[in-house]
Amino acid sequence: MKTCVIFAASIFDEAKLFVLQEYFEMFKTHFSDAFFYIGINYGSIPTLEEEIAKYNLPCKMMRLENESIYTKTDASATQIALKMLKEDNQSYDIYWFAHTKGAVNQGSAGYDRNQVRNMYFGEMFNRRVEIEKMFADNPDLGTWGVRGNSISAAGVQWRDYNVDSFFPICTNVKIPPFNYTHVNWSYIETMYVIKKEAVEAYIKALPEHFFTTKLDPWYMETVVPWIASRCGYFPYVKVKRDYFNHCELTDVTKQWIDENELPHLIPLLSL
Repeated sequence: MKTCVIFAASIFDEAKLFVLQEYFEMFKTHFSDAFFYIGINYGSIPTLEEEIAKYNLPCKMMRLENESIYTKTDASATQIALKMLKEDNQSYDIYWFAHTKGAVNQGSAGYDRNQVRNMYFGEMFNRRVEIEKMFADNPDLGTWGVRGNSISAAGVQWRDYNVDSFFPICTNVKIPPFNYTHVNWSYIETMYVIKKEAVEAYIKALPEHFFTTKLDPWYMETVVPWIASRCGYFPYVKVKRDYFNHCELTDVTKQWIDENELPHLIPLLSL
């Protein structure tokens, strides 16, 4: 597969460079043939581009210079990475999304970001071959992620959640090929894989204003993965239980399949 990695880098302290280094050592091992679009967040250390260049991976980098659209999360860095992707007008077979998890905040009780990062290395990035084979073997597979939740951290039901920016994903407005509602669960970190057709339809639909407008801080981890289910593709999550232990995410997916009359997706519930 011709693989693309959309990567958001936020390193504000040289003491946190080890986080970037861990990612790029992993990328060098498992993604050396991929192409990277790397957005660097506002305020990151000035030597970050040099650090990334040391790994000699095929990439384009852009630094966010406009503080007014800095979200104080990975969203703004992902936003400018997507801007580069749109401007580059290239096509890839599959798109991986990632960010420097643990480089800004250590975390809190029960949520250690360094442990979370290492979990993603083991459960997701180091399993690239297996995951991409899942997409190749299942043409209706739209997204792949490790874990998700059935309501937002603030307790908002996803069907009532709306942080759209210039293009209606949350509100389920039907604009081909976004002809279906989004599934009512979301991944909980900006670490996921999305099918080619969904990403490229979304990138094509985004107006230039999208890239110069401040986004909701959690836009990338919640809204972007929905582009695949909006196109009628199956959303896969490895951990079937809701992160907050409210329900089985497979049941939520089955309800989405039924509501959108997509019975051909039923077999993918057993993945």
